Amino acid sequence: MKNEIKLSLSVFLNVVVVSIMCMILIASVAMLNGALFKTGYTAYVTDNNGKTVETYVHYIDDGEDIKIEQFKKEGFTVSTVNIISKTGKIVEYVFLTFVSFLMLIMFIYNKIYIVGNKDFNLVKCGHIPEKKYKGLIVGTIGNSICILIFLVTVVLRFVKPDTPVGFYKILNMPYFNLLNSAMGKGSLKDVSFAGFLVMFLLVLVVPVITHISYTLGYKDIKITDKLTYKKGEIK
Repeated sequence: MKNEIKLSLSVFLNVVVVSIMCMILIASVAMLNGALFKTGYTAYVTDNNGKTVETYVHYIDDGEDIKIEQFKKEGFTVSTVNIISKTGKIVEYVFLTFVSFLMLIMFIYNKIYIVGNKDFNLVKCGHIPEKKYKGLIVGTIGNSICILIFLVTVVLRFVKPDTPVGFYKILNMPYFNLLNSAMGKGSLKDVSFAGFLVMFLLVLVVPVITHISYTLGYKDIKITDKLTYKKGEIK
């Protein structure tokens, strides 16, 4: 069991690294998307006390925004949030979701596969007992904090339903875009049953990856070979 815990810690650290990378990636893509697919912006005008005095939308096709200069001359602070086209939103969603999952698989798969491959040889030689679900156990322990956060969130849904959903997304950065769709941008009381179901399924992603990785390694199945060769011949 000591070996499983050590391996689980490695899985957890890899998930943390991927989460940080996803955070940087999301911020970078948002900036790039704002430059490529910007159609306008929502302006928030605030006074010296930070109180919002006006909010308006300006589109690029409308020409120059005269109002923003007037507000600035009058001493107001104007902050803007870009409005992205539907195409930009789709591109961002698909790209970030695909890359996030790809990074998660890449950071976990290889190491667990190697462990499974080594265990097969050790079991064959009689050095260790067979553990078919070792990968699943490792992934579950390694993802235990995320599982705990999910359970706490479910409890908060009934105990403190006004809790903003943002904290859950930040703590689950590899699934940020999927969680945005499932949870919305409000509070936990606004999250539907389907939303919580999606959250639960995403908690299972890491254990599923480790289980598949270990099983393939244990059976000495190389996906690259399966894709490259067919009946012993190169495609």
